[in-house]
Amino acid sequence: MRTPVTGVYSFAEMLYRETQDSRTKEYLGYMLHSAKQWMNVVNNILEIFNSETVTYEETRFDIQELIFEIQALYTVVSEIKGLQFKTLCERSLICSQRIRLKQILINLVSNAIKFTQKGSIQLSELVIDDLLTLQVSDTGIGIPHYKHSYIFEKFTKLKPSYRSAYFEGSGLGLYIVKQ
Repeated sequence: MRTPVTGVYSFAEMLYRETQDSRTKEYLGYMLHSAKQWMNVVNNILEIFNSETVTYEETRFDIQELIFEIQALYTVVSEIKGLQFKTLCERSLICSQRIRLKQILINLVSNAIKFTQKGSIQLSELVIDDLLTLQVSDTGIGIPHYKHSYIFEKFTKLKPSYRSAYFEGSGLGLYIVKQ
């Protein structure tokens, strides 16, 4: 299911980086955005299915490598929106479910980019009281405290007060993060 869209996305991204023509760059940006949306929907559906049926093995891996993978996935999309994508991490070996952790970070970073109109997104690895913490922060609109209790429910989408419509998305990303 993912392979055709991934191919389109990859070639569009390559062309976006290489082209000098501003109109072509604009159209490729739209193409990247649409392909990314489709990949997110497919990934969300597959992730819900997998979270209910598949158990992932814990392995040791370098968290910095994972963070750089996430940064590589979202650098072009961030640049298209005029956002800076920053990372803050040190080499740390951890033992965790790498596949699940990657999906969680993808969902959180994707939301950060979606809800940030200007400024930056930062993916950080911090050690707080001997506990490794991964944090996605942004200069976006934020989530009001009174909505915190239900943002992790299936199909929950926020509608900011300054917009007449909901943001794009399936409303499954944070539900998957919670799972």
